[in-house]
This record gives sequence, structure tokens and C-alpha cells, in this order.
Amino acid sequence: MRKSLILFLLICVASVAMAQEKVGGFIHVSAGLSTPQGDFGSSDASNARAGFAKGGPSLGVLLGHKIAGPFGMFGQFTNSFCLIDREGLANSLSGTGNYSWSSDMAAWRLTGFSFGPHLSFNLKRSAFDIRTSVGAMTYFSPELNLSGSSQTGGSDASLKQLSTRSSSWTLGVGLTYKYEVKWGFVLLANAEYLMGNPNFVDVQTELYLDGVGLISEQKSTYQQGFRMLNLELGCGWVF
Repeated sequence: MRKSLILFLLICVASVAMAQEKVGGFIHVSAGLSTPQGDFGSSDASNARAGFAKGGPSLGVLLGHKIAGPFGMFGQFTNSFCLIDREGLANSLSGTGNYSWSSDMAAWRLTGFSFGPHLSFNLKRSAFDIRTSVGAMTYFSPELNLSGSSQTGGSDASLKQLSTRSSSWTLGVGLTYKYEVKWGFVLLANAEYLMGNPNFVDVQTELYLDGVGLISEQKSTYQQGFRMLNLELGCGWVF
């Protein structure tokens, strides 16, 4: 019995040691462009789901570890912006109240952490990673500031919508190609598709007239579908 137990323990220790040899970790840092997809990138005033979004900067940090063979788990931090299509938004209000509108710069924002499994396929000094993720991430609606020039000689106007934040479950699918330069240092290209449906509650909108001040304010609630593709370049370390 004692010999059987010792043999069993030796087999277990050897198995763990072999598994540890196959385990590998990695960290990636990348930056690039976030591009809106579908209705989120629409500037069609007749589309109730239009997000009037266009490309903006994105940043990603990813930390992962292999568990067995090509399979592993990872966690990542994402911080992505999609700028507002200022011209499209202003044109959607054209003629409203006999005003010609223009918009200041503003942006949607998505930030937070997500987690999930990944598969890694090695090709000598390079590798492909395929992954899926889920996370409760934070979304920020843009703070809009629009100026209206009266077309009838009346007072000019300004329209302001305050930024609001919301949390939503976010799903992601990603692909990374990385090439090892030397000593575990890698260069990489990363693509990530993210989707979420946050609800923005009690969004404050205010209308001002020059020489009069605030003349109207209201709060509204709406859901905005986020669909974005992040294309990034970066570097990392495999250990």
C-alpha cells in the first residue's frame, strides 16, 4: 500500500512538472484606432439607433497565461473612444427652429476590464491568439455642445447635453498575431470586436438663448448599441 501511494505521488508530481513546462504567460500593450460598426456609426437622422460615431483612439493591455496545450485564460483592460461626427450631427438638426447648427468636438467612451479563454497557435517565432471575452464595462455618452445661428435675425441659441455613464455586459472576439524579436520580446498586431447595449438614464439636455439664458431643460433615457472594431499595433513580452 505504501509503495502504491509513493508511486501515485511521484506520478502526480511528474505530471504537474510537465504541465508547468508547457505553461507560458504573456503581456501585451497596444494602441490604435477604434472604428464604429453598424448603427453606432450611422449619421442618418431618420435612424433612431444612429450613434453619429466615427473613429477614435484606443488602448489595450492584455495579460494571459496558458493552462494546457494551446488553451489558456486572459484578462484585459480596454479604453476606447469614438469621436462624434460633428458635421453629421449638426446636419441632423438643420432647419430646427430656423437655426443653422454647428457642434463642438465630443466622443463616446468605453472602458473597463474583461476576461475569457484563448487559444494560442505557435509558428516557430510567431504565434496567433484567438480569444473571446466578457466583462461588465463602463460606457460614457458624449457631452454635446451645439451652437445655433438664427436664420431669421433672432437671438442665437446653444444646445447642451451632459455626459452620462452606464454599465453594461460587453462581449468581445479578438485575434492577435505576434512575432518574437528576441528574448521573449514580441511585436504584435491586434484586432478586437466589441459589442454592448448600455442604457443611459436621466440624460440632461438644456437649451439657451443669447440674452435670455436657459429657456428649456429635460431629462431622457435611451439605449445605445455599441459595436466597435479596434485595430491596434503594439509590443509585449512572453514568459
